[in-house]
Amino acid sequence: MVPALPNRPSVTRRTILTWLGLGLAMVTIDSASATTATGMDVAHGRFIHVDPSDTLHWGRGSVIVRREGNRQSVEFGDDFAVAAGPDLVVYLVERAEVRSAEDFLTGGALAIGPLKATTGRQRYEVPDDVPLEAVGSVVIWCRSVGVLFSPARLAHRSARTGG
Repeated sequence: MVPALPNRPSVTRRTILTWLGLGLAMVTIDSASATTATGMDVAHGRFIHVDPSDTLHWGRGSVIVRREGNRQSVEFGDDFAVAAGPDLVVYLVERAEVRSAEDFLTGGALAIGPLKATTGRQRYEVPDDVPLEAVGSVVIWCRSVGVLFSPARLAHRSARTGG
């Protein structure tokens, strides 16, 4: 099971678990801003409906991972939509192919925030010590029930452009 984020008294800050060989260290970061980004796209992908026979858990639309100077973010496009559910959280996952709960739970996940809306453009800040090149997918996960809603496998810029 993915560990729950600790409950902190601060309203304007949140605590997350770091990953990718850093161990389970606690990092506190400021809440995400809603500004429009102009930076370098590191990776892009599309949310998918993993099991078309499951009409309750689905997602679709574009996602871009960006670096802007010393700031990093994940941005969902205007075409983003996901089924409504309780306690939906956005995660960065090391594993590129996430098609099941087991893939997610064993994939090295980092929560970057609760889902802000079930449709439309939204942005999530990523701690600057997270190596974006090591992120294989962005996942919408129902934390309270432990259900995969929608993964987006990322294609990294270096893979697309050869550099």
